Amino acid sequence: MLPLIGKACQHASKWDFSLESLVEMFALLLEATNPESNTWRELASCFLKLYQHEEDRLSVCLNGNEGEQIPKLSVNYNKMPKFFAEGKSRKVWRLRCKCWLKRHSAKKMLASEIASGFSELLTYKAACASHLYGQEFDYVVKVYSHLAEQNDRELLKFLKRHIENSIRLNVNIQEKLNKI
Repeated sequence: MLPLIGKACQHASKWDFSLESLVEMFALLLEATNPESNTWRELASCFLKLYQHEEDRLSVCLNGNEGEQIPKLSVNYNKMPKFFAEGKSRKVWRLRCKCWLKRHSAKKMLASEIASGFSELLTYKAACASHLYGQEFDYVVKVYSHLAEQNDRELLKFLKRHIENSIRLNVNIQEKLNKI
């Protein structure tokens, strides 16, 4: 299964997989193993593609107020893909977000990973964390600072792109639950 997953997001349509299916496969792989940096990179890339796909589906409507002759342009956009927001998937991802906080983003683990010098693993995990928990999440902030100290421009650029285009899944799920 692992050889099929490499560069999976780029070839999803060629293999007849949806991005949502790939995200699920990566999530299951992360739950079953102690994954390498490539797995984290691929999951982050899938999150980014889902974000971009949702952005492409942006709905723009013309709204006019009474008495106005020129309609106003309004934009209604939620950057959380429907896949994560509906039914069972929302519950599963909410639970994943809770579990992954302890399993993949614990403070001791972060300190150990920084000490080990695996900057790629840190970067790709932080990119995923930004999609799950937002750019202000402690793991993301500390990895970004570490990469800046190391002056690793390539990895900083990668992480910044994900931070700027973050789904913020856990935050959006919590907001949806508060509205219910």
